[in-house]
Amino acid sequence: MSAALSPSSSSLAAGLQRALAQLRRDGAARQPERRPLAAGPGPHADDGVRTLGPGDRPFEERHERACLAIVVAGSFGDRGARRTRR
Repeated sequence: MSAALSPSSSSLAAGLQRALAQLRRDGAARQPERRPLAAGPGPHADDGVRTLGPGDRPFEERHERACLAIVVAGSFGDRGARRTRR
């Protein structure tokens, strides 16, 4: 992966703060969005900000390849055809 494409942790935190401010202002979660961080011939990394909560409609997320999610604030649950993980 290319380190030149990686934003600083302060810009990631700023993106989260903007999303939370919008949530407070609008009173509703916004649709998840992704911002590319780094890419190469194999792996890639995206920053995804989610503000959905337990009372919001479930959001279906599908990936073409294996995906690793790192939650830095809050938590999430994963529902599959056979099981539910929290």
